[in-house]
Amino acid sequence: MITREMGTRAVVGARSVCSRSVTAGAFALAVLSLAPGTAWGQFLEFRQRDRGGPGVAASQFATFVQAGEVVVYPFYEYYRNDSAEYKPSELGYTGDEDYFGRYRAHEGLLFVGYGVTDRLLVELEAAVITARQEKGSDDPSDFPATLEQSGLGDVEAQLRYRWGEETETRPEIFGYFETVFPFQKAKKLIGTSSWELKYGMGLSRSRSWGTPTLPLAQPAAAADELRRAMSKLGLRGAMFASNVKGINLDDPMFEPMWVCAEELGAFMFIHPNNIAGADRLKSYYLANLIGNPLDTTIAAASLIFGGVMDRYPKLKVMLAHGGGFTPYQAARWEHGWAVRPEPKKNVREPPKDIAKRFFYDTILHSAPVLEFLIKQAGPGHVLLGSDYPYDMGMPDCVSHVRGLQISDADKASILGGRAESLLTGKAP
Repeated sequence: MITREMGTRAVVGARSVCSRSVTAGAFALAVLSLAPGTAWGQFLEFRQRDRGGPGVAASQFATFVQAGEVVVYPFYEYYRNDSAEYKPSELGYTGDEDYFGRYRAHEGLLFVGYGVTDRLLVELEAAVITARQEKGSDDPSDFPATLEQSGLGDVEAQLRYRWGEETETRPEIFGYFETVFPFQKAKKLIGTSSWELKYGMGLSRSRSWGTPTLPLAQPAAAADELRRAMSKLGLRGAMFASNVKGINLDDPMFEPMWVCAEELGAFMFIHPNNIAGADRLKSYYLANLIGNPLDTTIAAASLIFGGVMDRYPKLKVMLAHGGGFTPYQAARWEHGWAVRPEPKKNVREPPKDIAKRFFYDTILHSAPVLEFLIKQAGPGHVLLGSDYPYDMGMPDCVSHVRGLQISDADKASILGGRAESLLTGKAP
């Protein structure tokens, strides 16, 4: 199966998140509990049961499934990407270069979980898929103008075992074994050509942290959703794209969202999407290697020179992937303000310590570069990041931080102390 990096994706009941380049909507049709002693078709609340009680945590929809209980989730997903990356050779054609073309997919999925015991859960997930990949205008290969495939996609099965319940001093401990049945070897757009087997262990704590995605194409609705997420759902901020349909984040249309974010003390995490210059970044994976940090940088610069960070000095904005180029070119921005009229349009006073206006993750793949970031921005502005499970992530992120030439106190801050204070609202 071709894995597509989706900039926005939501499975939130009947809500969807949209952008011009990527639209991914999901609609949960039903959540049914068929447990002994309960009415058939009893609806569960759309939230996780308390940890520490009976049952095993399912991999979907944050639900604990108890012994003898069957949980059924039929739901629908729609994907739209106007610049989806594909490689003809991975789809059965000649050509090893990456190209970009329009992609659409409809998926009707069914997830079933059965609690064998209060410690053992069996899961099965299957989908009927219709997918269409259009050929890029610069693709010279034998890839067809439009490749459309449909049918039953790969079926996934999983066994999940609960080794230990969460207590006040110990996290939830669980293990899982997962396999994928390659039913569509001949249809590489919707299936995979080989068996997949994997085993994993996990730890979790029942802290009500998290950030939602927002409908940024409608900023007033985005502000309302942010307020609802934080006041009613207990979430801590939002994650959103570096631009919306090519519109930078300093545009006046986003003012309601920034007003709300500062008022609520929201933690706002910016991740790149719909990158600038995509037409020149089609080779060598440059769309990710350069495009992602570039678009994050454009977002940060727009917030600075658009005056957003001055109008809302209490905003807590985090930039993905070490801030893109922001902390390393901040002095250039400050110099540019001093010698050019354009940067002064919305910023009357000389910008100072730009690097310290944002928060950053640790995904820089270099100890000296990360140490430079910590020195420039301050350890209180750097938080642990992994980018898991993507190939550009850092699965060794914890050991990477522990090996830095910084104090133990700063390591503790980066490894979780600062995040805890920020996400619990105990610190500015």
